[in-house]
Amino acid sequence: HLTQLPNSLKALLISYALIVFANGLVSQYYILYAKNVIGLTDLDWGIIVSLQFLLATVLRIPGGWVSDKFGKRKVMIISVLTCAPCTTIFVLSQSFLQAAIVALLLVATGIYYAPAHEALQADLTPKAVRGRITAIWAIGNAISAALGALIGGFLFKLVNPAIPFYLFTATELVAAFLIIVAVREPSEKEI
Repeated sequence: HLTQLPNSLKALLISYALIVFANGLVSQYYILYAKNVIGLTDLDWGIIVSLQFLLATVLRIPGGWVSDKFGKRKVMIISVLTCAPCTTIFVLSQSFLQAAIVALLLVATGIYYAPAHEALQADLTPKAVRGRITAIWAIGNAISAALGALIGGFLFKLVNPAIPFYLFTATELVAAFLIIVAVREPSEKEI
Protein backbone atom coordinates (compact mmCIF):
# COMPACT_ATOMS: atom_id res chain seq x y z
CA HIS A 1 0.00 0.00 0.00
CA LEU A 2 1.17 3.48 -0.82
CA THR A 3 0.24 4.68 2.67
CA GLN A 4 2.87 2.35 4.11
CA LEU A 5 5.76 3.92 2.22
CA PRO A 6 8.84 4.90 4.20
CA ASN A 7 8.62 8.42 5.64
CA SER A 8 11.91 9.30 3.94
CA LEU A 9 10.39 8.46 0.56
CA LYS A 10 7.27 10.54 1.24
CA ALA A 11 9.40 13.52 2.31
CA LEU A 12 11.65 13.03 -0.71
CA LEU A 13 8.68 13.10 -3.10
CA ILE A 14 7.25 16.22 -1.44
CA SER A 15 10.61 17.99 -1.52
CA TYR A 16 10.96 17.25 -5.24
CA ALA A 17 7.46 18.59 -5.88
CA LEU A 18 8.50 21.78 -4.08
CA ILE A 19 11.65 22.05 -6.22
CA VAL A 20 9.60 21.59 -9.39
CA PHE A 21 7.07 24.17 -8.16
CA ALA A 22 9.90 26.63 -7.43
CA ASN A 23 11.35 26.15 -10.90
CA GLY A 24 7.89 26.56 -12.42
CA LEU A 25 7.59 29.93 -10.68
CA VAL A 26 10.55 31.37 -12.57
CA SER A 27 11.56 29.24 -15.55
CA GLN A 28 9.33 31.02 -18.07
CA TYR A 29 10.11 34.46 -16.67
CA TYR A 30 13.92 34.66 -16.66
CA ILE A 31 13.97 35.97 -20.21
CA LEU A 32 11.22 38.51 -19.52
CA TYR A 33 12.99 39.74 -16.41
CA ALA A 34 16.33 39.85 -18.21
CA LYS A 35 14.93 41.85 -21.14
CA ASN A 36 12.33 44.05 -19.44
CA VAL A 37 13.97 44.76 -16.09
CA ILE A 38 17.72 44.21 -16.46
CA GLY A 39 17.66 45.51 -20.05
CA LEU A 40 19.45 42.67 -21.84
CA THR A 41 19.11 42.16 -25.59
CA ASP A 42 17.96 38.98 -27.34
CA LEU A 43 21.58 38.28 -28.24
CA ASP A 44 22.69 38.78 -24.62
CA TRP A 45 20.14 36.26 -23.42
CA GLY A 46 21.01 33.83 -26.21
CA ILE A 47 24.66 33.90 -25.14
CA ILE A 48 23.70 33.29 -21.50
CA VAL A 49 21.46 30.32 -22.35
CA SER A 50 24.15 28.83 -24.62
CA LEU A 51 26.69 29.11 -21.81
CA GLN A 52 24.21 27.44 -19.43
CA PHE A 53 23.77 24.47 -21.80
CA LEU A 54 27.53 24.15 -22.22
CA LEU A 55 28.15 24.24 -18.47
CA ALA A 56 25.35 21.73 -17.79
CA THR A 57 26.88 19.34 -20.31
CA VAL A 58 30.33 19.62 -18.74
CA LEU A 59 29.01 19.14 -15.18
CA ARG A 60 26.71 16.13 -15.72
CA ILE A 61 29.34 13.40 -15.52
CA PRO A 62 31.13 14.62 -12.38
CA GLY A 63 27.68 15.20 -10.85
CA GLY A 64 26.95 11.48 -10.73
CA TRP A 65 30.39 10.75 -9.31
CA VAL A 66 29.98 13.39 -6.57
CA SER A 67 26.62 11.91 -5.60
CA ASP A 68 28.03 8.39 -5.35
CA LYS A 69 31.12 9.49 -3.43
CA PHE A 70 29.62 11.88 -0.86
CA GLY A 71 26.06 10.60 -0.51
CA LYS A 72 22.89 11.47 -2.36
CA ARG A 73 21.22 13.24 0.55
CA LYS A 74 24.24 15.47 1.22
CA VAL A 75 24.53 16.39 -2.45
CA MET A 76 20.83 17.24 -2.60
CA ILE A 77 21.00 19.45 0.50
CA ILE A 78 24.08 21.31 -0.72
CA SER A 79 22.56 21.70 -4.19
CA VAL A 80 19.30 23.16 -2.91
CA LEU A 81 20.91 25.44 -0.32
CA THR A 82 23.38 26.86 -2.83
CA CYS A 83 20.81 27.17 -5.62
CA ALA A 84 18.12 28.82 -3.48
CA PRO A 85 19.66 32.32 -3.26
CA CYS A 86 20.62 32.45 -6.95
CA THR A 87 17.27 33.79 -8.13
CA THR A 88 17.29 36.49 -5.49
CA ILE A 89 20.76 37.47 -6.69
CA PHE A 90 19.48 37.35 -10.29
CA VAL A 91 16.88 40.05 -9.59
CA LEU A 92 19.67 42.25 -8.22
CA SER A 93 21.63 41.95 -11.49
CA GLN A 94 22.07 45.17 -13.42
CA SER A 95 24.29 44.09 -16.31
CA PHE A 96 24.97 41.31 -18.78
CA LEU A 97 27.99 40.12 -16.79
CA GLN A 98 26.09 39.97 -13.49
CA ALA A 99 23.13 38.15 -15.06
CA ALA A 100 25.45 35.71 -16.85
CA ILE A 101 27.37 34.88 -13.67
CA VAL A 102 24.16 34.22 -11.73
CA ALA A 103 22.66 32.18 -14.58
CA LEU A 104 25.77 30.00 -14.62
CA LEU A 105 25.68 29.68 -10.82
CA LEU A 106 22.09 28.45 -11.12
CA VAL A 107 23.26 25.64 -13.39
CA ALA A 108 26.39 24.86 -11.38
CA THR A 109 24.45 24.57 -8.12
CA GLY A 110 21.22 23.04 -9.38
CA ILE A 111 22.48 20.39 -11.82
CA TYR A 112 23.32 17.88 -9.10
CA TYR A 113 19.91 17.73 -7.44
CA ALA A 114 17.85 15.67 -9.91
CA PRO A 115 20.29 12.79 -10.46
CA ALA A 116 20.88 12.43 -6.70
CA HIS A 117 17.13 12.56 -6.07
CA GLU A 118 16.31 9.93 -8.68
CA ALA A 119 18.99 7.57 -7.35
CA LEU A 120 17.82 8.03 -3.76
CA GLN A 121 14.19 7.60 -4.79
CA ALA A 122 15.11 4.24 -6.36
CA ASP A 123 17.02 3.25 -3.21
CA LEU A 124 13.99 4.05 -1.01
CA THR A 125 11.16 2.69 -3.18
CA PRO A 126 10.04 -0.89 -2.55
CA LYS A 127 10.17 -2.90 -5.77
CA ALA A 128 6.48 -3.85 -5.53
CA VAL A 129 5.36 -0.20 -5.91
CA ARG A 130 8.09 1.32 -8.11
CA GLY A 131 5.80 1.73 -11.12
CA ARG A 132 3.09 3.44 -9.06
CA ILE A 133 5.60 5.68 -7.30
CA THR A 134 7.12 6.71 -10.62
CA ALA A 135 3.63 7.54 -11.94
CA ILE A 136 2.73 9.52 -8.79
CA TRP A 137 6.09 11.31 -9.01
CA ALA A 138 5.52 12.26 -12.66
CA ILE A 139 1.94 13.43 -12.08
CA GLY A 140 2.93 15.36 -8.97
CA ASN A 141 5.74 17.06 -10.86
CA ALA A 142 3.44 18.04 -13.73
CA ILE A 143 0.92 19.54 -11.32
CA SER A 144 3.67 21.32 -9.36
CA ALA A 145 5.20 22.79 -12.52
CA ALA A 146 1.82 23.95 -13.80
CA LEU A 147 0.90 25.56 -10.48
CA GLY A 148 4.31 27.19 -10.28
CA ALA A 149 4.02 28.65 -13.78
CA LEU A 150 0.49 29.92 -13.11
CA ILE A 151 1.35 31.52 -9.77
CA GLY A 152 4.67 32.81 -11.11
CA GLY A 153 2.95 34.46 -14.08
CA PHE A 154 0.29 36.03 -11.88
CA LEU A 155 2.88 37.41 -9.47
CA PHE A 156 5.22 38.55 -12.27
CA LYS A 157 2.53 40.43 -14.16
CA LEU A 158 0.15 41.67 -11.48
CA VAL A 159 2.23 42.09 -8.34
CA ASN A 160 5.95 42.61 -9.04
CA PRO A 161 8.30 40.87 -11.52
CA ALA A 162 10.79 40.09 -8.71
CA ILE A 163 8.29 38.27 -6.45
CA PRO A 164 8.38 34.86 -8.24
CA PHE A 165 12.17 34.87 -7.89
CA TYR A 166 11.96 35.61 -4.16
CA LEU A 167 9.31 32.91 -3.77
CA PHE A 168 11.64 30.47 -5.57
CA THR A 169 14.25 31.08 -2.87
CA ALA A 170 11.72 30.60 -0.05
CA THR A 171 10.28 27.41 -1.58
CA GLU A 172 13.74 25.91 -2.14
CA LEU A 173 14.63 26.61 1.49
CA VAL A 174 11.47 24.79 2.62
CA ALA A 175 12.44 21.83 0.42
CA ALA A 176 15.96 21.82 1.89
CA PHE A 177 14.55 21.90 5.42
CA LEU A 178 12.29 18.93 4.59
CA ILE A 179 15.23 16.94 3.23
CA ILE A 180 17.37 17.80 6.27
CA VAL A 181 14.78 16.79 8.87
CA ALA A 182 12.89 13.95 7.19
CA VAL A 183 14.97 12.20 4.51
CA ARG A 184 17.46 9.50 5.42
CA GLU A 185 19.43 7.29 3.08
CA PRO A 186 18.55 3.64 3.63
CA SER A 187 21.10 1.29 5.17
CA GLU A 188 19.96 -1.25 2.57
CA LYS A 189 18.80 -0.26 -0.89
CA GLU A 190 15.53 -1.62 -2.22
CA ILE A 191 16.15 -4.28 -4.86
